[in-house]
Amino acid sequence: MSKIKVLVVIDHDIMIRHFLHSGVFRTLAITHDVTFVFPDPATSRRVTLDVKQLNLPGDILHLPIDTQRSAIWNKLNAVSRFRWRPGAHHAAMRKIVLDGIGPKLARQYAWLGLPGIFTLFRHRARSRLKPPNRPMAALLDRVRPDVVIHPTVLYGPYVQDLLLECKRRGIPLVYVMNSWDNIVTKSLMDMNLDWLLVWGEQTRQHALRYMKANPKKVVSFGAAQFDVYRDPPAVQRRDFFAEHGIDPSLRLVLYAGSNIIADEHKHLVMLDAAIHDGRLANCAILYRPHPWGITADMAKRILAHPWRSVFLDNSLRPHMERVAGNPDVVAYPDYRTTRDVLNSVDAVISPLSTIILEAMICGKPPICFHPVNDDAPYYDQLAPLAHFKEIYDLPEVLKAYGDNELIPRAADLLTSLERPGIAEEQRQASKFFVDLHDAPYGERLVLFVEGLVGYAPL
Repeated sequence: MSKIKVLVVIDHDIMIRHFLHSGVFRTLAITHDVTFVFPDPATSRRVTLDVKQLNLPGDILHLPIDTQRSAIWNKLNAVSRFRWRPGAHHAAMRKIVLDGIGPKLARQYAWLGLPGIFTLFRHRARSRLKPPNRPMAALLDRVRPDVVIHPTVLYGPYVQDLLLECKRRGIPLVYVMNSWDNIVTKSLMDMNLDWLLVWGEQTRQHALRYMKANPKKVVSFGAAQFDVYRDPPAVQRRDFFAEHGIDPSLRLVLYAGSNIIADEHKHLVMLDAAIHDGRLANCAILYRPHPWGITADMAKRILAHPWRSVFLDNSLRPHMERVAGNPDVVAYPDYRTTRDVLNSVDAVISPLSTIILEAMICGKPPICFHPVNDDAPYYDQLAPLAHFKEIYDLPEVLKAYGDNELIPRAADLLTSLERPGIAEEQRQASKFFVDLHDAPYGERLVLFVEGLVGYAPL
């Protein structure tokens, strides 16, 4: 059999970076023909990178986004998520949708979601979507791929139409889940999906429960961007401490910011004070902002504060300085830098962020911090979501609910570092959420694709 023709469809910067860092594209291209499809810059700014400068190992094509079709899919998605269903998770989803659409549309969506009416609404939406997405159909007919791979958040301009057009042609379509919350917060598969690669057993169970997916078509595959944690750090702990001016005898706790705005300056002030009045002994705090979650005001306050035992992560300090002057700046740190930071610290505090999982993968005990004050009301909406709830329920993860619990739980975190086997305990617990497997992600993806088409080398 000749080389497999693989079409990789990507609709956002973040997916490009995740797969570039993991080397998945190049691993695929070693043995097979890979063509990359990105949104047409004339119809979308979802991809802001200059893809011609990325040295991708294959041809590059652009596909326009059909905004009318996307609007129909998006409304069907929103009404579906806004429909009443029992349970705290669905109640949280309704509140998130409400915040996005406002009270006027909420009344309309609630009516469209009623039993019977929703069936008619969905039927009408599907009838409007029956004609093919002509540019996508033409591209598939021209390239004639053996397999299509779509790294995705399960919500975007191509996710549904790819399913329609690949089913019409009998082309295997592989969705690659990108982020932790995708299955429970963003997915709407209006038809039975083909293949879905998820992070681990947690998201596999979510796909079966919330997407009603075929269990034979959902594969626990790990996360491409987390393959970096298989490799040793590029910076040794002693060098990391020296670069940041931290006393190497201290225990170092990372406060990792979230992309959901909270008063992280206040939390750092509390931790700094607790170290100096003796409630937190023999430790220092390293602050690493979320690259999308720090405001200009927050950056200015943290940069200007006279810290005593709080140190700013050198790799993101320049980003904070840019944000202080331009709040629209976004950073996409290299996951290898995150790996080096996590391997240099002893423990992690973070508000409802994926870095809690990354800390566990690296054997670092975390605190899942839930701010509950007026500065962070959105956390109350997120906490009941299924993917977060299972972190809250995990005995291996300490929880701090509100400012009053932050310092006592931080003291417990420091005490836990003395427990033998704490690092391995964290690594084992992380496997429910992210399965790293023994072989690299790219190698396994090649074998998976080859298995779909019955590939046998000539």
